[in-house]
Amino acid sequence: MITDSQIHLWEENRPDRPWTAISEPNLPEPYGPERFLPVLDRAGVGRAVIVPPGFMGTNNEYGLECAARHPTRLAVMGLIDPSAPDAPERVAGWLSQPGMIGIRTHVHARLRAFWGTDEAADPFWAACERHDVPVAVFSTGAKDYVDRIAERHPGLRLIVDHMGLPVAEALAGAGGDAVASLDHPEITQMLALARHPRVAVKVSAKPPFDRSPTGVELVRRVFEAYGPERLFWGTDYTQALRIGYERYEEQLDVIRLRADFLSDADRAWILGRALAEYLGWPDGAESTALARR
Repeated sequence: MITDSQIHLWEENRPDRPWTAISEPNLPEPYGPERFLPVLDRAGVGRAVIVPPGFMGTNNEYGLECAARHPTRLAVMGLIDPSAPDAPERVAGWLSQPGMIGIRTHVHARLRAFWGTDEAADPFWAACERHDVPVAVFSTGAKDYVDRIAERHPGLRLIVDHMGLPVAEALAGAGGDAVASLDHPEITQMLALARHPRVAVKVSAKPPFDRSPTGVELVRRVFEAYGPERLFWGTDYTQALRIGYERYEEQLDVIRLRADFLSDADRAWILGRALAEYLGWPDGAESTALARR
């Protein structure tokens, strides 16, 4: 089953679930399953993983409600403050939340500045490894930090978002190919992380150069470094809408059609099988039925 490894859904700003000032919505109005699921249907995509957007703070309630309404189609990798004193305790019960299949956080320098010190998050990483909770990280400018975490916690399931690249609008603003040149340090460092066998990569959030030779060659290099079993296709929808990129199917066709070096078996892994096995969400299973007791 084809699975989108990262999408964003959100509700309106409300007093009991206020938005924070850390970021702003990709679109000015709420974007929920009633708008998103038809997009999946048109593209022939079976399901998706919700990452609540940053402006929702660490409140994952809406994402879990979406998964509860559509459990065979939606699951959640929720937000958490890795430096919070209660983070290890929360991690211990994280996967007992129906619909929750992992954690997503940012580890770039601007966020880590709020932690006080890098060491403030050490108990969080140890808890994720101990309780086998997978963590996806936005890591632009922080591959050295990710490398240290993977080295210290070899049993941790760690996912590098978006091939380690900047966000979609940053790529578009800088001309796409220029930022994503194949000798860019972010790419070199991301490829080097493949030496850690539990590190995986989302092949996602690259619309400005999806159709370029550079974009397809980047997929080839990630594939050669990690193999299909550690690659998860995704779109980062609705981030792409923020820059006016609405062609969801074209992002899918990079793997289905343009990456002609992939075998049918490779495509099956990248488009869904790898994620299903890595995150423990089997095809056809209800995400809400996976909760640990």
